[in-house]
Amino acid sequence: MRRIAIIFVIVCVVVVIALALIPQFLDVNHYHDRIQAELQSRLGRPVTLGNIKLSLMPPSLNVKDVAIGEDPSFGNGAFAKSQELYVRVSLLPLLRKDVEIQSLRLINPNIQLIKDSSGKWNYASLGQQPPTAAPSSSKPSQPQQPAKPSAGTPAPGEQKSTAPQLSLAHLEIQNGRVHMVDQQAHTENTYENIDLTLNDFAPGKAFDVDGTVHIAGQGNQQIQVKGTAGPMQNGSAIIPFNGSVDLKQISIGDLQKVASVKALEGYNGVISGSLKATTKNEVLNSEGSLKIDDPQIKTTKLGYPITLDYKLSDDTKANVIRIENGTIHLGPTPITISGTMNSGATPSQLDMRMVTQGASIAEIARLAAAAGVAFNAGTNIKGTLNADIAARGSTSNPALNGNLRASNVEITGGQIKQPVSVPQIELSLTPSAISSNQFTARTGGTQLNGQFSLKDYTSQAPAMQATLQTNNANIGELLSIADAYGVTAVDGMSGSGQITLNLSAAGPLKNMSAMVFNGTGAIQNASLNTPTLTKPLNVKNANIRFSQNSMMLENVAASLDQTNASGNLSVHNFAAPQIQFALNMDKLDLAAIQNIVRTEAPAKRVGFVRFDPARLRRR
Repeated sequence: MRRIAIIFVIVCVVVVIALALIPQFLDVNHYHDRIQAELQSRLGRPVTLGNIKLSLMPPSLNVKDVAIGEDPSFGNGAFAKSQELYVRVSLLPLLRKDVEIQSLRLINPNIQLIKDSSGKWNYASLGQQPPTAAPSSSKPSQPQQPAKPSAGTPAPGEQKSTAPQLSLAHLEIQNGRVHMVDQQAHTENTYENIDLTLNDFAPGKAFDVDGTVHIAGQGNQQIQVKGTAGPMQNGSAIIPFNGSVDLKQISIGDLQKVASVKALEGYNGVISGSLKATTKNEVLNSEGSLKIDDPQIKTTKLGYPITLDYKLSDDTKANVIRIENGTIHLGPTPITISGTMNSGATPSQLDMRMVTQGASIAEIARLAAAAGVAFNAGTNIKGTLNADIAARGSTSNPALNGNLRASNVEITGGQIKQPVSVPQIELSLTPSAISSNQFTARTGGTQLNGQFSLKDYTSQAPAMQATLQTNNANIGELLSIADAYGVTAVDGMSGSGQITLNLSAAGPLKNMSAMVFNGTGAIQNASLNTPTLTKPLNVKNANIRFSQNSMMLENVAASLDQTNASGNLSVHNFAAPQIQFALNMDKLDLAAIQNIVRTEAPAKRVGFVRFDPARLRRR
């Protein structure tokens, strides 16, 4: 028994040594052209191979400098290039000087994926045989006898044009680099550090997929795809797939650098999540959950996570996305969305609905401020929001239906000295108009009442109608309310004194020259500080009157430093202001006034100012 064991060990050692030494004496480059032809036949593409070495443990060929040609309809370049290719072959056929490929492993390949203007991908024809050239018409025709082949018998010439298609037990890509060109969308992106494994790959059959994309940057940033794909179909814009996609701590900033997606510019955060996806007949169905930690827009950190739970379908052929249900959580604030978006139409069309109940305004306002849509980034907003809004039409200017109600709103921070509160504001939305209720804003002892409507907002000439009313309001507090609503014209301004206003405005929103203003008001004991003046402008008294596109200040009594003035002043055409005044002044010192005016203050568009020196009389 011991002798048998020793003999067995010796035989094993001899076999191992033989398997290790045989490749040293066997030059498999004699098979170079045969292997190249075999791969070319199975891929249906031109293939070039470099030097080949043999290994018998396991039986495999190591090929240097591999190139796979492009589909002729996409040009004459290379579809893929690889520094190394490992070809695993069957041992017994190899001993008979035959090559039977079992698996391929590409090391550091460069692959170019192209989607043409019709939606066809260059990879779709892999494994398909190129069409056989038609016989030349210059050759003399020969009479042919019609023959009807029996069942299961190929027609004449068919067998000659048919070659074995690509069939592999195992295909592996290690550390691949993919350059993707989308001629439909006119975009180009490059993805690196890709590992991909395909098992049981055969024509007309589904195969197993396990792929990982490693995103360069800090942490373990991976996108992992696992499931069943195929069968491959020539000309199809999307491969049938049924599986899962996992995102592991993907930095949006790093992803933007890798993929060069313009839509991600200015955004950051860490995405994690898992989703299921199936594709059939060029329709993608997907559902899952995603989470963004530490989200940031431009330089503003939102301070809360964003999560998304969704279920949707994407018809890639018609370019229509249908959201069956989707819930976005801005921190604890849920917003539900559903509907369709059709980017196949020109312009793109949507039919969406958004619903939220009892949501915290704080998270929504912070997101709006960071995106520059509304509010100042330095303000803090509290309150609750209820909304049920449907949007239909062009994505750039949809028609709206529904209502929105914000309650117990309180705004603080920034230049706001005291909290600004709005007990309730409601918006009613229809396809023809957006209208508010009569709302009130309060801060300190100041109360501002307002109401507005926007008509024909989907047209090229939307019209606005608004009213504002306040009585003996503190000017400083009124500036705080304006700042709370994000009015940039009051940035850096402060003041004191009282103002009364009863103002209405109506007219085309895009043509301030055609706006019509009506109303009255008064200013008393006011002191106003602006970024353009080093000293305050004091107004003891001024009566205000609005008419058409003008504002008149009458019975003005004002002072600036040592200069006192009295008289009347008017401003015409608020789009391009023209100022006229008749003032009596004392101690007019132009050098002193020039020193008071900040020449380094940021320039703002004030339009054309008409100055009439004949109406200036020095006391």
